[in-house]
Amino acid sequence: MASFPKENERLTEAPETLWVRFTEPIETGVSTLRLLDAAGQEVAGTRQSAEGDRGLRLSVPPLAPGDYTLEWKVLAQDGHVTQGTIRFSVAGAGGPEARQPASPAPAPAPPPEIGAAPRSPRGPGASVVAIGAASLGVLVAGVAVGLARRRR
Repeated sequence: MASFPKENERLTEAPETLWVRFTEPIETGVSTLRLLDAAGQEVAGTRQSAEGDRGLRLSVPPLAPGDYTLEWKVLAQDGHVTQGTIRFSVAGAGGPEARQPASPAPAPAPPPEIGAAPRSPRGPGASVVAIGAASLGVLVAGVAVGLARRRR
């Protein structure tokens, strides 16, 4: 997995966009990114978008100096649910410990596929998908039986 920012990165300027990229395809329609402030509250005004079938991008409003956590939860196309966090901070104006992000562009492009998404055993997310699919199947079967009885 690759990301911007990286874990524990200290940025001199507030980013406009955050992203994560995986080496395996993910279900971008159900995978999520959330940005939390130092108090653990979700930052309002973010907008998520897909980056192909392997990445997610989060456009963020202007961020004040402070600590942030980017939470990610993805459903891989092979059915594995993986989640994690990336902690980073935005320094105050010209803080001496701060360093520039790898790319000064406002929305850095994802790098080539580097590393691998951590694999986890089928977790509760996979069960939710299976239960949803089974429920849909039962619903469709019930409608089909009802229609067949009406035609008789």
